Amino acid sequence: MTRMTRWSAAAFGIAFTATAALAASKLKDGDVDLLSEWFAGVYDTAPPAEGKPSDGHVLVVERVSSPMIGWHVFYVEERNALNIPIAMQLIAFDLPKDKKSIVARGFSFKEPRRWETGLEHPDIFKSIISDDLIPAAGCEIFWTRTKDGYAGKTASGACRLRSRVTGLSMDVNIVAKLTPSIYIYCDRTFQKRAAGLQ
Repeated sequence: MTRMTRWSAAAFGIAFTATAALAASKLKDGDVDLLSEWFAGVYDTAPPAEGKPSDGHVLVVERVSSPMIGWHVFYVEERNALNIPIAMQLIAFDLPKDKKSIVARGFSFKEPRRWETGLEHPDIFKSIISDDLIPAAGCEIFWTRTKDGYAGKTASGACRLRSRVTGLSMDVNIVAKLTPSIYIYCDRTFQKRAAGLQ
């Protein structure tokens, strides 16, 4: 084998390996289905640190039909220890053409009280239109596969959110993780209830 032939074979081998690795890292429609399956459910907040009590909040994630937004859409509602809703939003998962990550887009409601019965009457979301929602532009979470589940994060420096406590707008870098039993969002951990307890 000549030197040129060996070089060509080596170059082809490297290119083939790189292409195979790239293809292996790409996500599939099945990943969106699995992420959606894991995401739906009822969660209890885990204690912030060992020895400290949980705040008693419950996170309910219900899959809903909302064709205007997409195919994989969820109504997410957080309730405090008194079972009073304190936060609600819609989240939609999409797989872009490049298939490098699953993109989660969040939407808040312009008139939150209008959608408070979403858990009891999920068909209400079928009629939603873009004027009903406020997209969290720049705060999309990009999910990729990990060894034990999926990890997500926002683009650095792109997400600005308003604090519910102070009302001030601030830059936020969101980091998240999802497995069949745990959902981590920033510094909060939610533990999924067993199916029979939901």
